[in-house]
Amino acid sequence: MYCPGCGNKVDGDRRFCPRCGRQLPGTTRQDTGNQPAPVSRPRPVSRPVSRPAQYAQQPAQEQPKEETPKKPRRKATILVAAVVGILLLCLGVALYVADKRAKEVAPVSVVLAVKAYSLDAQSSRIPVKVQGTDVHGNPVDEQQWVSYTGKGVRVPRGTYTIVALGSPIASDGTVYAYTQTTLQVTIGSDVEPGGTLTAPQNQPLELTPIDALEVTDQQIDDAVAWIERDPQFADDASGAGSGSGSGSGSSLIGSSQAGSGASRAKAVAQRLRAAAIARRDKAVEAKKKADEEAAAAQKAAEEAAAKKAEEEAAAAKEAEHQQLIAAAQAAGYQVLVGTVQTGFSADDICARLGVANPNPGSSGGTYDVILLDSPTNVSGNSVDGPSTRTVQTAGLPGIDPSTNGQHVAVAAASGIFASDTQGVYVPITFGGCQVLYTD
Repeated sequence: MYCPGCGNKVDGDRRFCPRCGRQLPGTTRQDTGNQPAPVSRPRPVSRPVSRPAQYAQQPAQEQPKEETPKKPRRKATILVAAVVGILLLCLGVALYVADKRAKEVAPVSVVLAVKAYSLDAQSSRIPVKVQGTDVHGNPVDEQQWVSYTGKGVRVPRGTYTIVALGSPIASDGTVYAYTQTTLQVTIGSDVEPGGTLTAPQNQPLELTPIDALEVTDQQIDDAVAWIERDPQFADDASGAGSGSGSGSGSSLIGSSQAGSGASRAKAVAQRLRAAAIARRDKAVEAKKKADEEAAAAQKAAEEAAAKKAEEEAAAAKEAEHQQLIAAAQAAGYQVLVGTVQTGFSADDICARLGVANPNPGSSGGTYDVILLDSPTNVSGNSVDGPSTRTVQTAGLPGIDPSTNGQHVAVAAASGIFASDTQGVYVPITFGGCQVLYTD
């Protein structure tokens, strides 16, 4: 059969011309099972057949396509499918690797052993710097905050150095020294990504309280500045509860406290600043009181010691005086103790003693006398013979005028009484007069 479209010879029972794709005559019915068997006819001799011009010039797009796929198109389809499969496999591998890598660097919560006297839930947190490398060698350099429970540091598995950056303020106002606080932390493969590592108790994050008397305004201001920068307040204000230092276990802010993170931070900072200043003022007042009490006690002790020393010196002096008196008396002298007065008249002596002169109009003149501390028995001779009289004053012939007004003890030999002496003053003529001691 020849194609009426292009004249191409078509063998067999094809429905379409393999050259131009035109449907061949007599092939419109699909089911040929009930058709009578074709009658064999002599095949005509091949001869050139002229093609009608209208068939030769018919556009190709109007001719039906053969339904059987061509081999080049099938190969292209297989190639595209293979490339897509490879790309999907690579994407799956990449997603798996990325997911595994993301899990490996999931932050681990590090719970430190915090050692800081009086730090509690109402205290501020400790600012720290965390530096090191994660399991993939990536550098880590972050600023985080640690609560009194040791919570707050979150980093991927790796090796890190944790350094305190500043001081918290405890609820009682305690401020801390922090410059020597450094820890080494290693998070190994035995810790699950996203898990928790509890640092050893023998490696604490230790802060040393500064003596309240030594805390400066600058140290308090620095600690307050860290409180105002703590991201915990922003997290609490937004209600997110996430971010650096979340899950710290701190109850620094009450849930009923209103305001933004910044206002909350300032409120807490003001409260803790006031506590720090009050702690210092209380210590200053206590020291002042203690100093005053110590000074008073010291003064009392010094006075008591001086009094004791004075008493001991007086006792020693008195003992020495008694020895001198005893020695003079043993030598036969009379010992007179009193105040020396030189150039006194009888009237002066009586006026000094506060008595009337018992011998008015007696002989005048002046006397060097000793006003006795107490009435004293004096032995001597008078015109009436030997006698002993109790007198309040006695004459001191030959006394050194430089002793005037001094309290002395003198040793005098027995003298001679005037017959009219009646115990007020005794102008005795001593055989000798010696000053034993002067107070």
